[in-house]
Formats: sequence, C-alpha cells, structure tokens
Amino acid sequence: MFSVNSPKNIKIFINSLNNYGEGTGSIARNVFKFILHPQFVAPIDMLYRNDIALLVLNRPVQAIVNIPFVRLPTALMTTTNRPNPTRTTPRLTTRTTRKVITTSKIRTIRTTTRKRAANLRTFSTYSKQPATITGWGITESGSTLATLQKANVTVYDIDVCNKQWNRQLNGSIHVCAAQSNTAICLGDSGGPLLVNGNVQIGISSFISDNGCNDPTRFPVFTRVSTYLGWIAATMANNPPPASGK
Repeated sequence: MFSVNSPKNIKIFINSLNNYGEGTGSIARNVFKFILHPQFVAPIDMLYRNDIALLVLNRPVQAIVNIPFVRLPTALMTTTNRPNPTRTTPRLTTRTTRKVITTSKIRTIRTTTRKRAANLRTFSTYSKQPATITGWGITESGSTLATLQKANVTVYDIDVCNKQWNRQLNGSIHVCAAQSNTAICLGDSGGPLLVNGNVQIGISSFISDNGCNDPTRFPVFTRVSTYLGWIAATMANNPPPASGK
C-alpha cells in the first residue's frame, strides 16, 4: 500500500508486461504528485463515486515506436446555441419603467438579457461494443501472475447494469463490462477498459461482493469521458517538476 501523502515512494514502469518492471525497453519514473479527484467518495457500500486520480511523473515520457499512448474518448459532435446566420433571431429585451424623484420627470430604464452560448458535447455510451480489460489481478485459478493479463469483454447498457445493482449506479460516471466467465477481479483496480485498440473509456472501480465473476452483477468502471475536463485542467495546472526529481 502507499500513501497519497508520500507519492515519491511510488514507482511507475512503462513499456513492461512484468509487474516488476523488467524487460527490454522498460522505462521507470518516480511519482512527483498524486492527485485524487476532489469529489471522490468511498461509501460503506463500496459503490465508488468519482473514482479517478492522476499521477504527475517526475519526468515526461515520450511515446515509443509501435507502443503509442492510450487515447481518450472524443465527442461525437460539438454544437452551440448560436443563431444560424441565415435566420433572423430576435433579441430578448425587457423594459422596466419606474418613477425616479428628480424634478417630477419619469425616466425609462432599459435592460437587455442575452443568452450565453453553451458548448454541448455528446459521447458514445459504447453499449454493446467489444472491449479489452487488462491487469495483474487474481485469475480464475485464484492465483496471480507476474505477466500482464488481458481479456475480451462486452460493454453493457447502463440500464441493464443499474437493474443488477439495485438502481444505485449513475450512468454519467459509471460504465460496466464483462463476458461469460471473464471479468476484472481483486488486484485489477485502476486498470483500463479499452475499445478500438487503445481508446480508454473506463477505469476498473469495483466488483460484486459475491465474487469477481458474478453473472448477476457485472463489474463497474469509472466512465472516463465524464472527466475529460477535469483531466485537462489538472494536467495543465500540474506540470512535471523542472528539476526532474
């Protein structure tokens, strides 16, 4: 276990399938800062909310040939409520008239109300799409392996999962995925849920109390697309240290 208050005790290995960080081309980095989402909640029922964190490394890492970084989800479309230039949109105007005691004259005060343009981004739910999970957690035999394991799963509709979890999930922050006899398990927390090769749409969060491969309650992941704004802002405000230590 590690403490978020002592992140420099954490070491990260990149480009290694071994949980000890061994292998040709393996890269090691120390952790400069551990940033937990400010609204993270770990209730007694263990149905985590906002279960996401970022690690600031002591030095940047460059993408390696044939081993690219994971990609974050992208919006299906971007729209605004700006008026169509080919149409005439009336300006919303409110007139308020009141008497002001100044030599018996009546003044008219005119106020104008304008609507702000809001960017609306829509993301796929990835329902029914094939996906991949990876991790070093407990396997079907009840043991763990030193080599990274991966498996193919299916992303399920959030309504299906919500029924399984007694309507306690939140579709905006949760996504679930599994397959017959295949699921994340203890030790896989924090691992990715990937679609289209390297698009990370989820982070392993929690499983059923009845075991890893409980067909009545699929494992739940943090829905990454909801946190893209927080990720971007946190990265911008927390660059790696200039010293590289």
